[in-house]
Amino acid sequence: MKAVALALAFVCAAPVAATLSGHYEGSVPFILDMNLNFPGDGTMNFDQNVKIAHTEIKCPTEKITETDSGISFPNTGATGDCMGDALRKQKKDVSKFMIVINSDGSLTFKSDGWPNLKLTKKTMAVAALSGHYEGSVPFILDMNLNFPGDGTMNFDGNLKIAHQEIKCPTEKITETVTSISFPNTGATGDCMGDALRKHKKDVSIFMIVINSDGTLTFKSDGPDLKLTKKTVAVAALSGHYEGSVPFILDMNLNFPGDGTMNFDQNVKIAHQEIKCPTEKITETATSISFPNTGATGDCMGDALRKQKKDVSKFMLVINSDGSLTFKSDGWPDLKLTKKNAGAIVV
Repeated sequence: MKAVALALAFVCAAPVAATLSGHYEGSVPFILDMNLNFPGDGTMNFDQNVKIAHTEIKCPTEKITETDSGISFPNTGATGDCMGDALRKQKKDVSKFMIVINSDGSLTFKSDGWPNLKLTKKTMAVAALSGHYEGSVPFILDMNLNFPGDGTMNFDGNLKIAHQEIKCPTEKITETVTSISFPNTGATGDCMGDALRKHKKDVSIFMIVINSDGTLTFKSDGPDLKLTKKTVAVAALSGHYEGSVPFILDMNLNFPGDGTMNFDQNVKIAHQEIKCPTEKITETATSISFPNTGATGDCMGDALRKQKKDVSKFMLVINSDGSLTFKSDGWPDLKLTKKNAGAIVV
């Protein structure tokens, strides 16, 4: 009986490893990109691109064994295993390959001869809503919503027919990809919540739907109200901007002010240059995006896809000092400054 009790105690005490899930990524700029996807079914989608050697390994359903602290690859020793065969072609000892699960949630990929590589989980970030939205019912109601992008909303609802206006300049909001809710309206002392209760309204019904066309729909215990973003004219960027990483990369961007960009990027270390003289751009007061890169046939998009890049990550931030920051997939952020026309010395 003691033996049975001890065995049961041991089984009950044994920790159960949580199944790893999600997308993890890591890189050594200009040298290596690694993407690991864990669907949670005991396999791993392995994608390793050694750019400097032009060698890529893709194993979409590699078998894994998981513990609380690590992941191993039980089938790599067998001929016919995708990851094992690929590593053996590179003269690697497959028994040395494993993944350590770190205490901070990141992963460390260990191998034979390559430096340890840290991978972090790719999060699906929700872009904070920003800008001024307005909607109205003529002669009855005006609504203005301002989103500063800090997790609050400036709410101004003017019910003209009743001569009643609600103004809540810093109403707390919670955002998802498709909606906005008001987490504090149920509490006494909340500006919007208190005002609505005075009107005998059920605050739990109030929310905002983010529509696919970029408009908002304000839902209450009355008719839905559609709000559209108030556009502010943006001065077109112009001039020549340049940035570099010595001996590695040169970038030159020319903006003629016609909604396009002359893009010239020379990755010297890899002997690769991308030249796109009329790349379409979309400008706001704070950023520049590339609306056509997702389409086959686009100069910049096609060139980046050849380098296994996620084109959706490429953008430019317009900094407060007038410089630009080029953001990409896997490369470090690159600061570019405006090139001044040289004065003629007599």
